[in-house]
Amino acid sequence: MTDSANQASTHHADMQLLDVKALLGDAWQSSCRIIYQEDLPIAMTIPHLEPGKNGEGRIYYIGSLPSVRGQGVGQLVHAASLFMLQEMGAAVYKGSTHAANIPMQRVFRKNGCIEGKRIATYYKGI
Repeated sequence: MTDSANQASTHHADMQLLDVKALLGDAWQSSCRIIYQEDLPIAMTIPHLEPGKNGEGRIYYIGSLPSVRGQGVGQLVHAASLFMLQEMGAAVYKGSTHAANIPMQRVFRKNGCIEGKRIATYYKGI
């Protein structure tokens, strides 16, 4: 997540992994996909069907290494993730990103996604 255009998470990596496990259950590892360019891992994606929402596909996380950003990798990984979701049985995809993440918003549009709504999320450490 280094140098990501997304706002930094309020959760440590260990907590995010627990979130993935809680959402996806025992099969969480089979949802994590690493993308390689030749022998080098360059990106990852976690496509899944949203539990309790018939036919709704989501991507829990998608990201590429800083060394390949700006080269169209994100669009290719997102498109591949949409294909994986379709193969899993998704009829619709709902994606989200931070308002400041303009590169991911471009990826959504280039892959045929349309903006449905904007939401605000509020955080407070306690």
